[in-house]
Amino acid sequence: TDTRDVWVRDLARDTASRLTFDPGIDQTPVFSPDGERVYFTSNRSGSFTAMVRPANGTGADQTVFKLEIAKVAIRHVSADGRWLVVGRFAPGEQPSTVVVTADGKGEPVRVPGNGALQSGQLSPDGRFIAYAGNESGVAEIYVQTWPLGGGKWQISNGGGMVPMWRGDGKELFYRTLTSEFYAVPITLAPRFSAGIPQQ
Repeated sequence: TDTRDVWVRDLARDTASRLTFDPGIDQTPVFSPDGERVYFTSNRSGSFTAMVRPANGTGADQTVFKLEIAKVAIRHVSADGRWLVVGRFAPGEQPSTVVVTADGKGEPVRVPGNGALQSGQLSPDGRFIAYAGNESGVAEIYVQTWPLGGGKWQISNGGGMVPMWRGDGKELFYRTLTSEFYAVPITLAPRFSAGIPQQ
C-alpha cells in the first residue's frame, strides 16, 4: 500500500499476516515479552502515538501513550511488561527518550542522552537501563540504575549507539558510529560491573 502497516511473520511456516489495516502509517512494532501483544507507533490520530493490539490479529487497536506536542516511537518493552521505552520528537527540541508505564498512566521519565541515537533498553532483570548519551561530545553507551538516581557507568570507549541486552543480561551489545558491533561482558548482581568491549 501507499502507507506502512505492521505484519507478523510465522518463521516456522514462512507465512505472513497483516496486523494493522488503518490508512495511516503504522511502524516500529515490538512484541510484548509473552508474545501476546504487539506495541507499535501510528499517525492515524494526526501525530505519532504508541498503540497496542493482540498479536493474533483479534480485538481492537488501543492507544497507550500520546503526547500533544510531540511524536513518539516505540523502542523497547521491559521483560516484565511493565515499562515502555519510547523515543520523543518535538518541534524545536532535541530528540529524547522517555520511559512510561505500559498502560500509559503516570508521568514519563526522561532518560539522559539523545533520542536520535536510538537509545534506551532496560536490562532483563529490570534493575538497569542502557542508553546512548552524548554528554562528552561523542555518543557513548551508558548504564544507569532503574529507577534513575543510583549508579552510572560508561560502557563504550570510542563511540556507541543502539544498546541491546543479551536475554540473560550477561552481555550488552552496541554499534559504533562506523557500524562495527561490540559485546561487553556484564555482571548485574550482587553489584553492577562491565568488562572490556570486544568487537
